[in-house]
Amino acid sequence: GEDPYLGYVLAKASVSGIQSQKVVANAKHWTLNSQETNREGVSEDADERTRFEMYYPPFEGAIEADVGSFMCSYNKINGAWSCENPETLLRDLKQTLGFKGYVMSDWG
Repeated sequence: GEDPYLGYVLAKASVSGIQSQKVVANAKHWTLNSQETNREGVSEDADERTRFEMYYPPFEGAIEADVGSFMCSYNKINGAWSCENPETLLRDLKQTLGFKGYVMSDWG
């Protein structure tokens, strides 16, 4: 499996390095984007504790490094599209984690 703490450390360092070159880094994919099969329609379901302990630490590292942007994913999260999900976008990312930048949709 993935290591949330290692992801935190690497994301923080990557964002710091990228943005030191006067470009905006993008943290993607927010969030629970963990499979390719049916990724445009699958609902990845996780409770709040699981999201904060297992999925969010790398994104927290990016936020601590003052990342400028996020990209939301194609999938649904707990039944709501990732790019329209008020629980994960507004409450978790913006209010609780304190992200101040902008979020763009995936445009693949």
